[in-house]
Amino acid sequence: LASYPLDEDMPYWGHDLDWGYRVRAAGWKLGVHYDAGIGHVYIRNAENDHYITYKRLQKRRATNASTRAALVAKYGGQWRKKLQYVG
Repeated sequence: LASYPLDEDMPYWGHDLDWGYRVRAAGWKLGVHYDAGIGHVYIRNAENDHYITYKRLQKRRATNASTRAALVAKYGGQWRKKLQYVG
């Protein structure tokens, strides 16, 4: 959706939440295409020693505070509820 670019001021993992919220607020629906396969060389929430898993975990930890601060600044202290964030 070219009309809904990522917010370049939003750090790392906030992009998914922010973009999804803005698209839904504009009346679009998000869905899943179960016949489409997307492969990853790492497992996000698993204990493993793959280089990419480790680098992504480092980046997430390094940007947690700035991402939360950006979400609070944009959506207020109740950003989790507003963006329907579960995690």
